[in-house]
Amino acid sequence: MFQCRGATQDSRDDPFGQRSLLPRVFCAAEYWSPTPVPAEETWSESYLVLVWWQDDWALPVDAGVLEDVRRHAWQDVAYGWFD
Repeated sequence: MFQCRGATQDSRDDPFGQRSLLPRVFCAAEYWSPTPVPAEETWSESYLVLVWWQDDWALPVDAGVLEDVRRHAWQDVAYGWFD
């Protein structure tokens, strides 16, 4: 669905092979809608949590991350939720 942007390769020797390192800053965004997604109309709301990693603290969010978010339709990635 979403891809990991910004992972770098670690050149140290490792018995499991080459490792990928994530950027140092973890980010999360929660989105909520009072309207359920069509696939899960038995729920009263819809909800989505997005997570990503970035190199720098705070805004702006990397343009590639924003592009990934815009590429996916709410009804395809959100889940039904009942509060």
